[in-house]
Amino acid sequence: MTTIGMICAITFMAAITPGPNFWKIVHHSINHSRRRAILFVFGLLTGSIIHCTLGILGVSALLATCEWCLTAIQLLGGTYIAWYGAKLLLGRKTNTRERYLGEEKRSVFKVWGDGVLTNLSNPKSFLFYASLFTMIISPDMPSMHIVLHIILLLITVFLTNCTIAHVLSIPRIRSAFHRFQDTVAKIVGGMLVLAGIKIVLQKRA
Repeated sequence: MTTIGMICAITFMAAITPGPNFWKIVHHSINHSRRRAILFVFGLLTGSIIHCTLGILGVSALLATCEWCLTAIQLLGGTYIAWYGAKLLLGRKTNTRERYLGEEKRSVFKVWGDGVLTNLSNPKSFLFYASLFTMIISPDMPSMHIVLHIILLLITVFLTNCTIAHVLSIPRIRSAFHRFQDTVAKIVGGMLVLAGIKIVLQKRA
């Protein structure tokens, strides 16, 4: 139970730490709708499932030791995040109704896919899951225990992200932010650009 609690605590802290995932949840929740934010969170969950699958197969640990693989993920992922942030920074001003109608026209798959790409685009995510699985999985651990640990990890990150999306989507909170919606969009865009640049330029261990 101590190990399970530690995993949940580490995963929770990672989820609420401001980064690409966090800032995009803020963007979707405040500037669009709760539905879109939750769709994005499901995309993040799918990315986490992929990370866990790679962790079980040992691929995450392999990537952690493969410098050129991490470099490729770092360059492509950082560029994607920075590009998305630049779109928000350079986007034209729109009113709330225009944003909502534009959001409704956007396909479910596209929003979900954005969540998947965002989660998979940060090389630190691979290192995080590789180190986490190294810590919790041992050769003599029963398969059911491994599955239980993974399920709890996924539930923790999913519920944390859903809570963030839900709170920021509360009408009163959204209304308060809508007064400064374009400013908020540009702040979020700037944070994503900085996050993308940081990922591209960060030194690898």
